[in-house]
Amino acid sequence: INAEYGASAKPLSSDSAAVRTDEQLFHYFRFTFEFLARMGYISLKGECLPLTGLATYVQHTEPSNFVFSHLLKSRYFLELVSDQELPPEQKSYTILLVLSHLFCRLPLPSCIDSQWTKKYCTKSTVILEPLPEKVQELISLYNKNTLALYVTFIRSFLSSLDGAQSNNWILPISKLKFATISKEKIV
Repeated sequence: INAEYGASAKPLSSDSAAVRTDEQLFHYFRFTFEFLARMGYISLKGECLPLTGLATYVQHTEPSNFVFSHLLKSRYFLELVSDQELPPEQKSYTILLVLSHLFCRLPLPSCIDSQWTKKYCTKSTVILEPLPEKVQELISLYNKNTLALYVTFIRSFLSSLDGAQSNNWILPISKLKFATISKEKIV
């Protein structure tokens, strides 16, 4: 428990005493606010926008809650349900498949494969089919946008540090030391 507290209190520490926890917290807060604002959960005034309540209600499933909200905002489910050519059973199955991938994934032992499930699990699906291509594309777009925002946050955080302060960074639990990379090397 002490290691976990140490990691949350000072997620990335430095040998230099000049890097203060309050500065780190400011940057984490800024990233969180920018993430929520850019992803459409809060306004620039901090007011909740549509789907914020849903994402908050299922916050224990993070990051799936944000991906689910992204799929709703992209109107994927609306387009799926509105498709007149698909039979209702296929629509229901696709929705269930997407929700299962987002919220109900469980790791399987390596000894369980599709042959084993065909032999022993005749009435249930143990290994999920891949997500529909459209959903995979939407999730990739979400991941790309989130990564771009995080890279911007990291660049901002690094630019606030002096070169002397950023030497000899240490990860709090593993105590792994590494030298910082230049801002140009960050994606």
